[in-house]
Amino acid sequence: MGRPFLQYIDSPNSSKIYACRFCRSHLGKGDEVLSKAFHARSGKAYLFNHVVNVVVGEPEERYMTTGLHVVRDIYCSACKCRTPLSAQPLGWRYEVANEEGQRYKEGKFCVERAAIMDLERYVGSSGGSSQGGSRSSMGADEGELFEDSEDGFEEAY
Repeated sequence: MGRPFLQYIDSPNSSKIYACRFCRSHLGKGDEVLSKAFHARSGKAYLFNHVVNVVVGEPEERYMTTGLHVVRDIYCSACKCRTPLSAQPLGWRYEVANEEGQRYKEGKFCVERAAIMDLERYVGSSGGSSQGGSRSSMGADEGELFEDSEDGFEEAY
């Protein structure tokens, strides 16, 4: 499968970047979090508008607390490339919501809090530029763009 192309998020206007808890690949910006009130198998989850460095699985119908949805599991592209058989999903992408009131979720990503970590930046007082390195703390989220690959997954960059 080769070495994955990973996108590095450098956003001076966002104070928080979310990364994969296992390999620390960047997944998404704090500005992209639409809701922190979601729940997943492992507990809390965040709904993201956009994530990067993920691959998506095959679509499947899944019953959730809000009704029937067509979803695709999402995986960290770096972890999936290193250990394709043992990679655990970070969450899922909503493809289709059958109920009208749930259509806002279509195309959005639900990422499990247990699978991500925060990379917080020190923001200086002059214009929001970051100073120094980044500080890591427990918890955070993910991202994507699609392209068909040989193994049946779509890679997101």
